[in-house]
Amino acid sequence: MLSSLLGYGEESKEEPKQTCLSVSGGKIQDMLEAMGDEEKKKMDDFSERLKEKKVKLDESHALNETTYLRFLVANNFDMDKAEAQFDAAVKWRADAKPEEANPKECSVAIKQGMMRFCGHGRNGSMILKGSSALWQPSEYTVEEFERMILYFLEKAIKQAKVGRR
Repeated sequence: MLSSLLGYGEESKEEPKQTCLSVSGGKIQDMLEAMGDEEKKKMDDFSERLKEKKVKLDESHALNETTYLRFLVANNFDMDKAEAQFDAAVKWRADAKPEEANPKECSVAIKQGMMRFCGHGRNGSMILKGSSALWQPSEYTVEEFERMILYFLEKAIKQAKVGRR
């Protein structure tokens, strides 16, 4: 059962101690294979709910098993809560437009070198390094800092090695 991968038993009412991405180094396939029949049914039902919404996300944020599982695990397989969280995430993406973040919007923050890419991890994900010693927040606005974070995170998602997202 998937619940055993997350650190809590079926009979236990304890909250999960790990997040979806911390399990087995973020290997979603292992989690999908470990799911029990009830969890698989919920995932199938949840995927149908989301498909009915006809939401369009950019190619880096596809509606697939990984997406469905992330929202379900985050909400302990409560489909109503997972759907509400998904709707909030879609609304946030529409408002914030993180996929449009670019270096010109946050040039001062980027020039400080506080955040940088440091290659790929074993699971194909990008490694980001943040240095508080280089952080000079008084030199730019909160909005510029937010755009820098969005820029780096979106770029990291897009540069993750194919097949390992």
